[in-house]
Amino acid sequence: MAELKFCPVCRADGETSRVYPHGRFITAMAIEEFYDEQGQHHFHDRNNHASSYSCSRGHRWVENIRPGCHVEGCEFGPRTVQVEIDESKLTLSPEQLHRIAEVYGVGDAPSFANVAPSGDSHA
Repeated sequence: MAELKFCPVCRADGETSRVYPHGRFITAMAIEEFYDEQGQHHFHDRNNHASSYSCSRGHRWVENIRPGCHVEGCEFGPRTVQVEIDESKLTLSPEQLHRIAEVYGVGDAPSFANVAPSGDSHA
């Protein structure tokens, strides 16, 4: 099945838009792969997978993903997502952050750069 991709801002607003990829960058660090004492397959990818996008409503963002390890409880840690939205005055409510977390398939909201939480004052 093909990956689904949504604009995080549009999704948080309950809107739809067309998403345009602009490039991908992956660091070149070694990957550690092994089977542990319980026979579980570990795949430790330390690389940062950065992808930039824009949408038909004018939003721009970069997704920085560290794949993590899929084995529950592994000390390497789970998948992490950081989203850098190119809108310094954007505010998102906790509900919008939760909906964005659902879009990215992470338990908690991804971390955000350049986004002020709702209620914060802007200079």
